[in-house]
Amino acid sequence: MSWSPLYPRTVLFLALGALLATAPSTEASRQTWNTADGLPQSSVTAVAQDPEGFLVLGTFAGLAQFDGRTFKPMDPTLGPRWSGLRVTAVATDEQGDAWIGTQDGRIIRSRAGELSEHSVPGLFSDHSIWSISSDGDDTWVASPRGVGRWDGDEWTVVERPLGVNVVLAHEGEALTGDESGLVRIRDGRAEIVTTELGPVLSLCASDTGVVVGGEAGVARMTSSGVVLLDEQAASELVCAADGSVWAAWGRTFRRVGHDHAFELAHTIRSVFEDRERNLWVGTDGGGLTRFIRADWSVSETPSGALPILQLPDDSLLVGGFCGGGGLFRLAQDGALTSLSDECVRALASDEQGVLVAMESQVLRWSEADGLQEFLEVGHPVLVLQPSADGLWIGTDTGGAFQVRDGVLKAVEVGDPRVLAILPTEDATWFGTHRGLTRLNAMGQKRWTSEDGVPPGPIRGLLEGRRGTLFMASYGGGLGILRDGEFRRLTVADGLGDNALSSVLDDGRGALWINGNRGVIRLRKDDIEAWWSHAQDNPRLRRWDTPEGNGAVSYTHLTLPTIYSV
Repeated sequence: MSWSPLYPRTVLFLALGALLATAPSTEASRQTWNTADGLPQSSVTAVAQDPEGFLVLGTFAGLAQFDGRTFKPMDPTLGPRWSGLRVTAVATDEQGDAWIGTQDGRIIRSRAGELSEHSVPGLFSDHSIWSISSDGDDTWVASPRGVGRWDGDEWTVVERPLGVNVVLAHEGEALTGDESGLVRIRDGRAEIVTTELGPVLSLCASDTGVVVGGEAGVARMTSSGVVLLDEQAASELVCAADGSVWAAWGRTFRRVGHDHAFELAHTIRSVFEDRERNLWVGTDGGGLTRFIRADWSVSETPSGALPILQLPDDSLLVGGFCGGGGLFRLAQDGALTSLSDECVRALASDEQGVLVAMESQVLRWSEADGLQEFLEVGHPVLVLQPSADGLWIGTDTGGAFQVRDGVLKAVEVGDPRVLAILPTEDATWFGTHRGLTRLNAMGQKRWTSEDGVPPGPIRGLLEGRRGTLFMASYGGGLGILRDGEFRRLTVADGLGDNALSSVLDDGRGALWINGNRGVIRLRKDDIEAWWSHAQDNPRLRRWDTPEGNGAVSYTHLTLPTIYSV
């Protein structure tokens, strides 16, 4: 494929997708689901997240589970006793149980799909459950009659004559909001914390203190007292993981302390941030809305990008395409500095510093000394992979080499073109142009497409659970090897692309795959269910990008591409 200088080349950064994006800004987009999309009922009164990452939604027609694509009602097959629950509050505890409060005062626990009702005599009967919050072994429930605490064995009750609007389990006790202000529940007794804020309608916890919302505005409780954040009313609050605070009042969803606000068509009933930093808003009759900021930030490089390497100061080294390529340093602010005009095919770092592959040479780079000669391989270098016992090198025409104690030695892997190298605890794996090779204490073993390896060059390798090996094949999809068995995920299985360049584990339960048609995220639990035949096709999400060449995962997923966005 040839390239025209009319098209800028770019390096793209994806903050682990919209599901890891920071809270919405003025550039945020939104996506809304309603009954036409499978939502049981259009009023979403409560949102929580279970340990597997699914959203648990409370509506006036019962509970629903949401995986980001489809809704699954949680109660219709459990009999008439549980059908049509008018849910007003939902929370999940550390055991993975969902606690549900209803408009008619019922408290229900969902454990492994089984529902059981908890009876708290005299407290909640016929009174709506406004709020539920869990922390450790404690689950707290608020109603117009007071607040109840479940400690895992029994209920204790603290009656409040003014009722309780909201409860927040926090550091072994509970904070509640009522018409008088902020109240602490400790050792079965209620203590007034402050009345200067007036009626308290909403609470959330942040690293810098509890945030309180009401008709008088939003304030943060700190060890030194009350700090007013703004004077706009807040019936719902969420303290985001990035430190921002978001509030709702009527149909308005806004960032506290900022001018910009989002206007919705219906009154907001619930707000929630999931573990992957999406912000969700449930409305009264308007369904469920997710706010998404732009996933991609773009930094142009003069000649596209092949390898990338993050430096200790979070800047990037970027290797450009051969034929007008070069080595560049990309600062966090987007400033680009040229370090060399030579073609760079691979970058890596070891204990001695940065390694750079230029044609058939491997060089070392440092800020102080720049590029210094290290060794001549004799073949164009495609892969640099440091390991515990030296440096592995993959080449375009000469196979694999190992550098140990300063000595370069050719290693037979059955293919002259080596595109990926993965050292593991008991073996070293090689992805090649026509198959897969393993080297261990027993010797060499080779597999090709005739054995089940995906057809096409193996450009990326990743070790997964239980010794599983993932293979990113350029043309054959995602290959999986476990216990001697090969399987493949392809476009036919909903993968979205068969031309793949890399596969990464984000450490948060998902694999990220870069290919010609974009970036694909697969949850590892879904892959396990697919492998065991419990699920037809793994669920996935795909972002469209220009053709991708590989990826590096740090705090962001960093993708080199051949074209601009």
